[in-house]
Amino acid sequence: MVARILQLTTNEGDLVLDPFAGSGAVLFQSSVMRRNFIGCELNKDYIEMFNKYFSEKFKKYNKQYEILKDTKIQDEFEQKIIDLRILKYPKVIRNNVNKIYKNAIKTIYVRKLDKKVSTRNKIVAISCEVVVDNKMNNTTFEKIKNIINQMNNKPPLSKFGVEPEINYLKNFYDFSIKGKEKIYIYKDNNTHKYCDVLTQTSIISDNVILSPIKVDIDEKDYI
Repeated sequence: MVARILQLTTNEGDLVLDPFAGSGAVLFQSSVMRRNFIGCELNKDYIEMFNKYFSEKFKKYNKQYEILKDTKIQDEFEQKIIDLRILKYPKVIRNNVNKIYKNAIKTIYVRKLDKKVSTRNKIVAISCEVVVDNKMNNTTFEKIKNIINQMNNKPPLSKFGVEPEINYLKNFYDFSIKGKEKIYIYKDNNTHKYCDVLTQTSIISDNVILSPIKVDIDEKDYI
């Protein structure tokens, strides 16, 4: 958040003033992003904390900033964030619905659509094909659709920037997967690293997400 504000309101070489600096988060980020800074703080413990953190972490975060300034790398990074949000979307709807109706939602297939979004606050259009319990009655089915519609209009999903087209299916074999399209399998508790690639002999459990989007992020790279 601090980095975003600095990026929108200042340029490299500008002077940033924080009259209530606290532990120095704004000052540190300013320096990382090549802004000059002045901070005011009465608490000596906070000042010592800032000096210690600055001496230990500045080089690392400044290097990351310099790398991300490269337009191509920044574009790739932003696209990765969008992909992560797309993959997290089905995870959120399934987890929330299944808390109310146990195992009501099974496998989900999600992909990007090649079309413009219709609302200003959305970034990407997606197709989300949801396999529901084939024993579900119509009343429960309509309630689940209503729950998902409500979820789309409030945080966290309303903040994801995705505009979903949701289709409900009774069978995994009804997915609109193209013949030669490579499909990645994500476990429900880990949508930032695929666990397998779908094949004709794959055994699909209920709690997976399928997508042609490939994300393979090692958390250790971001610690």
